Amino acid sequence: MTINQPLKAPRRVMRRNVNAGLLFIIIFCITAMIAMTLFFQESFTKLQDKFSHEKSTLLKTMDELEQREALLKKTSSELNVTKESTEKLGEIYSDVKQEKEQVASQLEDVQSELTRTLQQVKKANADLASAKSQLAVTMAEKENIQRQYDDALSSLENLKDDKNQLQGKIEEALDILENYADGCDAGCVAQVQGKLE
Repeated sequence: MTINQPLKAPRRVMRRNVNAGLLFIIIFCITAMIAMTLFFQESFTKLQDKFSHEKSTLLKTMDELEQREALLKKTSSELNVTKESTEKLGEIYSDVKQEKEQVASQLEDVQSELTRTLQQVKKANADLASAKSQLAVTMAEKENIQRQYDDALSSLENLKDDKNQLQGKIEEALDILENYADGCDAGCVAQVQGKLE
């Protein structure tokens, strides 16, 4: 039994050392777990803050992306409208160009016709001027002839008056002659007739 007693003492010490070691390990594990919990909680908080910040940045970026996508769609639709408008304008330009060419051709025809008409007008004006000068000459001749006619009428009237006067004188002379013939013989009548002739 003496041999066994010394063995009991180290067992107790060993049990105490094992218990103390276990206690130390348990305390160390609890402390390590608390430290790890605090560390992970701090890391999680930082990660959560970073996540929240990145999430808000991502949401902003998504909003901007949606706005730019809407702007891109709007620009694309405007571009399509512009393209359609350009095509329509191209068609309108072609039509207007054809109409311009037709109008230019018609204008050339009208200008050539206008040139011919102006030449005809110049000729007509020249003919009119010639006719006016001929008319003036004719009017002068007419006035001259009218004067001559008026003079001839006046002369005719004068001659008629002279004729009437002469007839009156002849009638007077014949009356006188008849009266004288009644009072005179045949030789006297012949003498008077000879004087009258």
